[in-house]
Amino acid sequence: MINELSNESRQSINGSIIIWFSMLIAQFIYLFVCFYILDEGLYKAIFDQKILTNTLFMNIDIHNAIYLVSIIILITGYLYFKKAYSHLISETKKQNFKDIEEEFKYFKEKYLSIMFISLAIFEIIVILGIVVFFTTLNFIIITNLVIIAVLGFLLVIPSKGKFDY
Repeated sequence: MINELSNESRQSINGSIIIWFSMLIAQFIYLFVCFYILDEGLYKAIFDQKILTNTLFMNIDIHNAIYLVSIIILITGYLYFKKAYSHLISETKKQNFKDIEEEFKYFKEKYLSIMFISLAIFEIIVILGIVVFFTTLNFIIITNLVIIAVLGFLLVIPSKGKFDY
């Protein structure tokens, strides 16, 4: 399908990659801002980092619960993307379009919505890291959570192959 599209339509795929990349870079900007705050001593932690060792339930401490929740969010975001993407492909194939450009426009619009929702889900992981950082000034946790979120971003990266179904 990609080879049959106009140059303008093919270029619009590159635009979606640029938007995705911009959102990816934002994760590292959050990390840089947190590092700057920590390095310059601009903020005082609300709690000591020892609070992360408090047990919540079933002998799971807060530290491990944070990682558990972030992995659950990662899996949920990826499963949402896979299900919504396969649903989009089947819905697109069921419809009758007057030409390939109209089909591409429909597919791209729906695909971008799915991608943005998935990226927002992965962004929750970083927000969790930011909350932990501002409560305890634990830079290691936010770094690890940014890495987990970036994995999610990489799972849903837009590519020309995703538009060639």
